[in-house]
Amino acid sequence: MTYAKVVGLVAGLLFFQIAQAQATGFVVVLESAPLRLLGRVSYGAYLFHPFIHFQGLLSLVGLTDLGGRAPAPVQILVEFAVTVALATASWVLLERPILRRAALLTSQAPFAGKARGAKALSTPRGETT
Repeated sequence: MTYAKVVGLVAGLLFFQIAQAQATGFVVVLESAPLRLLGRVSYGAYLFHPFIHFQGLLSLVGLTDLGGRAPAPVQILVEFAVTVALATASWVLLERPILRRAALLTSQAPFAGKARGAKALSTPRGETT
């Protein structure tokens, strides 16, 4: 419980610092292209990461004889790389086309509020549309 409170407090202070000092090097790092890409594919990574396990990846490529002999940092890096690769593929092949199609469809739809407001202004008083 204490650890969670400390993490929350540090995260809150970090957010406050970022909001107050936009010209810092930390903000420059956060706005870098690799981190923006990671942010863009983060939902896909969130969805895929529970299913990506080092042992499963080894058996998928036929290297089951390695077992758990790889160091933990290597296992974590491999799992991270595969997760980001899958999330990026998901973004490129699924999410981006769907978002583009949705934007196209919504940009072609008449804006009901604007049309209704314009018609209401041009209608004489007392008449209904």
